[in-house]
Amino acid sequence: MSDKTPFYKPTKFSGAIHENIDSFIQKYNKASNINGWSVEQKKSFLPIYLVNTASTFLDNFENNYPTSNWDQVERALRLEFEPTAQKHMLRTMLEKRKQLPEETTASYINDAENLCKRIDPNMSQSEIAHTIMKGLKPEIARYVGILDNTNLEDLKKNIRKYESIEFMINGKTTQSNDDIRTQITKEHVNIIEENKTKKQIDTLTNQISNLETTINNLNQQIINNNKNFGKSNNNQYTNRPEINRQYTNRLHQGQVNSNKNNYIQNSNYEKRDNRPNYNNSNRYNSNQGNDPQARNSYHNRKPNFTNSDKRIQCEHCNYYNHNSSECKWKLICTICGKRYHTAETCYSKNVDSKSKNE
Repeated sequence: MSDKTPFYKPTKFSGAIHENIDSFIQKYNKASNINGWSVEQKKSFLPIYLVNTASTFLDNFENNYPTSNWDQVERALRLEFEPTAQKHMLRTMLEKRKQLPEETTASYINDAENLCKRIDPNMSQSEIAHTIMKGLKPEIARYVGILDNTNLEDLKKNIRKYESIEFMINGKTTQSNDDIRTQITKEHVNIIEENKTKKQIDTLTNQISNLETTINNLNQQIINNNKNFGKSNNNQYTNRPEINRQYTNRLHQGQVNSNKNNYIQNSNYEKRDNRPNYNNSNRYNSNQGNDPQARNSYHNRKPNFTNSDKRIQCEHCNYYNHNSSECKWKLICTICGKRYHTAETCYSKNVDSKSKNE
């Protein structure tokens, strides 16, 4: 048989919000007792089992108090990492702690007793027994409630009597070994699932953070592209009205020149006034020869109207479909110099206004 003593390794403590400093100190003291550490060794070995924030706190504390002992270090750890309402939280947990449907009485009693000791290490046995009885299953509490439960030991004996009677009557205990084994297995599986779920949550959180960063970058790229596209459009169409204006001016100038050329060409051939002369002998006489009398007899003939159909002939244009006051031949445009319209209805003016609007 080996002479080596067993070595108990306590868990490490980081000071995270989900960790309990009270549970860590309990396990650390248990490891010290099992391993046979002295008080000085407890203080010397402590940095091995502290990480992150807890390790930094211990370094700061030892720098400020280099001659401190284990009791002072333990008190400082509790003050630093113990929640402000630690005892209130523990009392709330104890009040809500009830024996679960598939939980053994031994598991419930030990868990409730541990909470009582953490709330008040000097809590009396009668108070502990009374507190535990309130959370027992109703069928167990009805039986042991009429018995003497002065202390915790008496309460446990009375519960064992109840389990023995149940076994004699029903041939089974409140929970079989298989049920107990199943319960333990479920507890371990739940712990594994909780750790697995926590890792999955951390992974999903990182993925969501990366997606948010990617989306923000894409949104910024879209904004920049829209700004650049707007600038390029502004540069492309800045001079467009000037180009249209120049084109309109050239078009108008070409029309004026064309009118001038026509006027000069007509003046070279025949001197005539601006009024349209529909009795001109040069028109419609290609087949009449050069006889002036024949031409005059054809063009100077008067319309054959009766007295009822006789109409008034316009003095300006010689048409019969209107009188002189309604004749548009008198209208002369001040923009293009042509007749039959005014500057307000001039085509050239409308072209200029459309080009400016574009």
